[in-house]
Amino acid sequence: MRVGLDVTPLVGPLTGVGVFTRRLVDGLVDVDGVELAGLAFTARGRGQLGQLLPSGMPLGRILPARLARAAWLRANVPTAAHLAGPLDVVHGTNFVVPPGGGAVEVVTIHDFGPWTTPELVSADALDFPLLVARAIGRGAHVHVVSDYVAGVAATELGLAPDRIHTVGLGVDVPDSSAQLSAPLAKQIGGRPFVLAVGSIVPRKNFGDLVRALAELASDHRDLVLVIAGGDDIGSPALTELVTTVGLDDRVIRTGFVSDADKAALLRSAEVVASSALHEGFGMVPLEAMSVGTPVVAAAGGSIPEVCGDAALLVDPGDPAELAAGIDRALTDNAFAQRLVASGRERASEYSWSTTVHEMVRVYERLTD
Repeated sequence: MRVGLDVTPLVGPLTGVGVFTRRLVDGLVDVDGVELAGLAFTARGRGQLGQLLPSGMPLGRILPARLARAAWLRANVPTAAHLAGPLDVVHGTNFVVPPGGGAVEVVTIHDFGPWTTPELVSADALDFPLLVARAIGRGAHVHVVSDYVAGVAATELGLAPDRIHTVGLGVDVPDSSAQLSAPLAKQIGGRPFVLAVGSIVPRKNFGDLVRALAELASDHRDLVLVIAGGDDIGSPALTELVTTVGLDDRVIRTGFVSDADKAALLRSAEVVASSALHEGFGMVPLEAMSVGTPVVAAAGGSIPEVCGDAALLVDPGDPAELAAGIDRALTDNAFAQRLVASGRERASEYSWSTTVHEMVRVYERLTD
């Protein structure tokens, strides 16, 4: 079985989609009976991709994303077969799948933000609903990362259950030997901190964490909030809020961090907090659980499904409840230790090998 995989998300610092693509590539190249070919749609990453793929993995002709998407909004060319030769399956790992040219098409939808809250996504993501609709019209199947997203897919896309395939993600256990880099350690200055991870986009709702810190500030005088993620369309509003509530010296924005710094942050945090309005999966809470850090999370989207009772769940969009949850995790040691124990057990249920195995089973069913 020859599988064409969109490897574009490997370019640049890896977000959750990039990690998913990385683990899928690394797993599929070792599966007997699967021949993997890379597809890529990027101008800026043209020179990097050859070095990012496993040795011997072929890479098809690279097209700029804007050119490819503009073409696919109007026509079913170029096909994946035009770019990478004959394929049995073509898998779009990030909302967009090329026309198969005879191959079965699978498109991964990580969340339905572009459909349900288009005002909270980047301009680039606004094309996703139209591109997915065209793919479905060609007969594409949809891969989703949680039962929550599967339910939304059935409603938003009107798809029959046999066209929706739920395969969850794995969890990477952060390196136990990782130490904070000197510049980041200097920024934090040895102060206790609550950690949030993710690009600064509106759906991550980091503003509620800032408001929660404002409520906690007088009782936890040394506590700071560390946001590890790159600037994005939500950055200006977050900057303004931090200044408005007077927390410029207690909110640390690191930008994208190295894997080592992320590992050290996850292990060193007093609490890892997620304030997202909706999540398609919830990789960061699981990473925190895997290293024994308590998690407080807004119960948006798939978070209750993924975290279960291993995190303290609060109402999305309620900074006061978020503050109370963080305060409990900081001050109630017995409760925090229960979260740690149940978190480790919960995280152990997720593995990338399972993700790869189940994804191969989807490919096999669709090509029988």
